[in-house]
Amino acid sequence: MEKKKVVLVIDDDPVNVIGISSAIEESYKVIGFTSGIEALEYLYCNPLPSLILLDIRMPEIDGYTLLCKLKENSEHAEIPVIMVTASGDEDEEEKALTRGASDFIRKPIRKRAVLARINNQIELKEGRDLLKKRNNVLQEEIELRVKENLLLQEVTLTTLVGLAETRDTDTGNHIIRTMYYCKALFDALSDNLIKKYSLDSYRIDIFSKAAQLHDIGKIGIPDSILLKKGKLDSNEFEIMKTHCVIGSKALTNAIERGVEKVSNLPSAMTDHSLDFLNAANSISLYHHEKWDGSGYPKGLKGNEIPIEARIMAIADVFDALISKRVYKEPIDPFTALNIIKKESGVHFDPELVVLLVDHFDKFIEIQQVYGENNG
Repeated sequence: MEKKKVVLVIDDDPVNVIGISSAIEESYKVIGFTSGIEALEYLYCNPLPSLILLDIRMPEIDGYTLLCKLKENSEHAEIPVIMVTASGDEDEEEKALTRGASDFIRKPIRKRAVLARINNQIELKEGRDLLKKRNNVLQEEIELRVKENLLLQEVTLTTLVGLAETRDTDTGNHIIRTMYYCKALFDALSDNLIKKYSLDSYRIDIFSKAAQLHDIGKIGIPDSILLKKGKLDSNEFEIMKTHCVIGSKALTNAIERGVEKVSNLPSAMTDHSLDFLNAANSISLYHHEKWDGSGYPKGLKGNEIPIEARIMAIADVFDALISKRVYKEPIDPFTALNIIKKESGVHFDPELVVLLVDHFDKFIEIQQVYGENNG
């Protein structure tokens, strides 16, 4: 036999408590109180009822005050409350409903009417509880899938970076250092610049991680050029320059395939990966653009160049200058800094060069921790 649901009846008149109880006791287990204070004490010490029938006019604590106390308590706030009154005041119903009552009935109580109202409110509450439970399960599933997605992204990133490193033996810790250089410059941006470029901690994290794929297009450059021990001639350099477009095309294809595959999934599962790929695409394509418009592949100028690519340009050039290559010896960091300062407004965004100068100690720290001898 199914256990009856509990309904609390709170009315200072014992006759009313008995009358309401007799009307609904065939369908519900009724627990009656003639004191609002005693009813509150019961609620704090016992399993929650399915519904409360609450008289408005009571001594000690009236129905409205008791209703407010119920709504202030997170455990009791969701219990459906039907306010009961013998008053003919038309404003009472509006007052009760605006304070959080689920329904409102007037005395004398009619058995069928009160049962119908109780049944409706309990069914509505059970429906809300079921929906909330399902939403919680769905949210847990989404969070799990997001974590899996992030893990897959990290594995993919590590694989791609590793692939790039196997093609270019000079890469070493270059990818890691440039990622941290980018993060240092992003972190140094003023509030005004953060607002100007619509940045936040999420986008900064995405851009910094995506910086690791800035040279992914070099996978498509022939070994005879990529690994050449010496300066490239003009034709070879033109081929080398195509790594920006090669990387962008590969990432664009990945984005398009990803959109097709995840179009039916909740956005929370997909947005992060697509944001990451879009950031990597932008950095890969534009990190060789120059502030004065003389860069490649698009010849963008000034603020036409995305902020993430402008930051990558400084990180990339600085690290190239201080690193040993088959065709050159490294220079010291402060000489590299002076070279970049001379290129302010020509190759590099002047505002970012100022940030580099002001936070150069961070670059030195990164270089010391992740230098080629520490790989």
